[in-house]
Amino acid sequence: MKNNKKGLSTIVATLLIILLTLVAVGIIWLVIRGVVQGGADDVNISSKCLSSEVVVTQVNSAGGDLYDVTLNRKRGTDEIGGVKLVVSDAEELESCPTDILNEDYPLPAQKTTTVQIDLAAMGCAGLVPSKVDVVVFYLNEDTNEQSFCETTSTFQIY
Repeated sequence: MKNNKKGLSTIVATLLIILLTLVAVGIIWLVIRGVVQGGADDVNISSKCLSSEVVVTQVNSAGGDLYDVTLNRKRGTDEIGGVKLVVSDAEELESCPTDILNEDYPLPAQKTTTVQIDLAAMGCAGLVPSKVDVVVFYLNEDTNEQSFCETTSTFQIY
């Protein structure tokens, strides 16, 4: 009888060790999966940014602080959230960012869109623009700005 109890406790101890090992592997897998998935999301956004190119092709004064800005999406088929236009003066002492959302002004691939920006409404009344920078951004599921592409295009106004 005593020998059977020792055999039974050895089996229980072995099962406990196996169970603890499986739990540890599961916890490590969850951590590694989170890191790998986060890296994959970053790669996905980076590849979208590389394939999305939006440039300003023309800027015309519409009178006062109103300007018509013509945007051309040269590359990319993924739906972008929109673009940020950053209008700067000649000395780049003052700049005004504005959001151009894709839902208001769709930017499909190989298409041109003209938007009107109001510098006075942006808090930059009287600014004489000499440069417009374009930054593409994407939205997350909650329609919040998720990530900005590092690559920008610049249009010099002469």
